[in-house]
Amino acid sequence: MISFEVLAEFIEEPKHAARLVAERKPWPLGLAAFLVAGGSLFLSQAVSRHFLPVASGPASFVAVCLWTLVSGFLLVAALHLLADAQGLEGSGVALFVLVGMSELVWALVLPASLVLRALRADSFLTLLPLLALAGILSLRLKARSIRHVYGVSATKAWGLLMLPYMGSFLIVAAIGAAALVSAAVSIVKLFH
Repeated sequence: MISFEVLAEFIEEPKHAARLVAERKPWPLGLAAFLVAGGSLFLSQAVSRHFLPVASGPASFVAVCLWTLVSGFLLVAALHLLADAQGLEGSGVALFVLVGMSELVWALVLPASLVLRALRADSFLTLLPLLALAGILSLRLKARSIRHVYGVSATKAWGLLMLPYMGSFLIVAAIGAAALVSAAVSIVKLFH
């Protein structure tokens, strides 16, 4: 029953949870947390039909769960490499578990979506603040996890957390800009 113990400690005593996870390395708990978060997000989309650009069905469910798991693994890998490059010591497995548990915030979107649907208030404008709140809370819990795993200040933890997100944004922006330039050049060549 380590999973319930770790979950309770994650909520009540996050420092103790980080030590507990570093000692016992319950990586299946992190894996399960990522999958639950992805599954809940998919089911929330099925209830509201507003925020994920995926079709309904088992294949989409698996795709969203795998996307959540793979993106979480890549985020944790990037964070651990960045922390290691800065000379920080901490457990990558502990970070994986705690970041996975931080993603469990997305599981709360499902009951909120059900309530909004029952109240017939499930428009995009009511879901957007709900998703923003879940995203901000998830980021806050991730920064807290980084702080406890690596023993750094809150500012350093937030800085470390934002690096992979900013890098991803810059890569997507560069690809988008290259696509726009390529399309513009193709259109100009078409008329000359």
